[in-house]
Amino acid sequence: MGIFISSPVFASHPVSDKPKRSALADAFLNASKTVMDKQGLNEENTVGAFAATEYGPSDIYSTNAQKLFSKGVRGLRAQVSAHSVLCEPSCITGIDLNIKAVNNTIIGGRVSGFHAFAAASDALWAGMADTMLVMGGDISDDEAFAGALLMGGIHKDMTADKVITRFAYDIDMLPTIEKEIFDELMASADTDKRTYVITGRKTDISDEALDIKVGSTGFFIGLQRAAELLSAEKMNVVYIDSDKSGAVGGIIVKA
Repeated sequence: MGIFISSPVFASHPVSDKPKRSALADAFLNASKTVMDKQGLNEENTVGAFAATEYGPSDIYSTNAQKLFSKGVRGLRAQVSAHSVLCEPSCITGIDLNIKAVNNTIIGGRVSGFHAFAAASDALWAGMADTMLVMGGDISDDEAFAGALLMGGIHKDMTADKVITRFAYDIDMLPTIEKEIFDELMASADTDKRTYVITGRKTDISDEALDIKVGSTGFFIGLQRAAELLSAEKMNVVYIDSDKSGAVGGIIVKA
């Protein structure tokens, strides 16, 4: 695989009582604009985008539901209702940042960031863009949180050697599948360097378990921690997480 990736950038945005678009769209946009400016992207770059979210623009859903129950169908404004689509945060970001290549949204649990990253890497290798923007986030406690990173081109803060996504149809199989993913990732590890294992919850294979409070930001929090570790020592960093839905993801990164 060997894809260059930037360190993640994070942003948040408060939920409005009268939203015209979702707070998550603004959080996505702020994080994405920051990472693109930081990495010096311009209109010469062909940029595509993949986003990950667990619940999408949930503030818009709530607003529309309240209007629907209090005023009926006539209480809904078409301009706001149009923002109820699950891909709205990524679409708004793509429009505002003039992203012209592929733009997709992965809807799932807390590990949807792994799936978005894997899909973005496939799109990159297929030549759909020369740089991919990967975003992820959700709304929690009246505030939207988002992370964003760039992959491909010259955006090298670290290198992703391999990413794996799986699904456990039997939730009791999660530990077994996590171990299988770990073994596969370790096959890509540099044997002359030590390996540090990060997980989204404490397991038998983890050196460190993260405290992930907001759904799809977890993938970016894990890579932020990986970047911190790699800045101090050349090593292999493996990050694995799973979701109660049965989704599992893993990635190995190096300096």
